[in-house]
Amino acid sequence: MDKTRHLESKYSIARYWLIRNCESSELHLYLYLKLYAINRHEAFPSFRTVQKDLGWSMDKISKTVKKMKQSGRLKVTQDKGKNNVYDITWYDRANQGVLRKPEQGCSGNQSRGALKTRAELIDNITNRNITNNIDPVKKSSKSENQFISKGSWTKELLKKLEEIYGSKLTRRSIGIQLKALGELKDAGYAPEEILAGLERMRKDNWWKDKNPDYRNLAQNSLKFMPKKQKAGKYSHLAIKD
Repeated sequence: MDKTRHLESKYSIARYWLIRNCESSELHLYLYLKLYAINRHEAFPSFRTVQKDLGWSMDKISKTVKKMKQSGRLKVTQDKGKNNVYDITWYDRANQGVLRKPEQGCSGNQSRGALKTRAELIDNITNRNITNNIDPVKKSSKSENQFISKGSWTKELLKKLEEIYGSKLTRRSIGIQLKALGELKDAGYAPEEILAGLERMRKDNWWKDKNPDYRNLAQNSLKFMPKKQKAGKYSHLAIKD
């Protein structure tokens, strides 16, 4: 099965401002990376995957990524497996109307007293559309810390997820994972059942190369977890083989 087939059901919409202020190849690559960020919370496709999906040459991919990095809009780091991890925060913020001028993405103004926001695209469970969720970081951090204080089991499960994939979770990813863990707990699952479910998911033929996490597990709980009375909140989103 095609590794990126799951992207076909996803979509992203670019603001007029972003279209006007980005080169065509830059916008093209951002929208492609955004599909990965929606589904996996981190954008880390290999150059060969980009080449296959977009039909670009390696030279075009390299030059486009280089220009985006030089402009200060794209940040590229490497995880412990030496895989590129693409930080598209600037584009997300611009696409949500947070930025007002093109040069804001390259300045340090955002880190000096400016209101920080996070733009998260989350699946709307009610109507199955993709909606924007923009909240102040202070507010989200408070709710996350309150969740953690309920028990150290959440910390242990987050730590386990980092150990499995060999990289630290971003603040954004932590918030998403904590929400999923809360949903699994409310459905009646114990920490050891959650870990066992994640392990089964990682061994599944469809999921094994997609780095599944707790959010993916919450969306597919009926397939990889023991049946609970409250489980299956996201069963309509489960991906069928």
